[in-house]
Amino acid sequence: MKQKEIFLQSEADAWFVRNQEGVAARKLPDDDTLLREIIKIQTPRGGGRCLKLAAGMVPDLLGLKII
Repeated sequence: MKQKEIFLQSEADAWFVRNQEGVAARKLPDDDTLLREIIKIQTPRGGGRCLKLAAGMVPDLLGLKII
């Protein structure tokens, strides 16, 4: 079995179980320096798209979604 398959079958969910309290305690975007900087970017004509991806940082993506 490949490492990717092992991760997809168990480790992603296990990460959230291990870090549930820390994830819930984060205040986005205030607790994420990069996310705050992304929010400051002025987009042309009021539009634009930005996506930040980092392994183990799915809550950051949730922060982008609610803005």
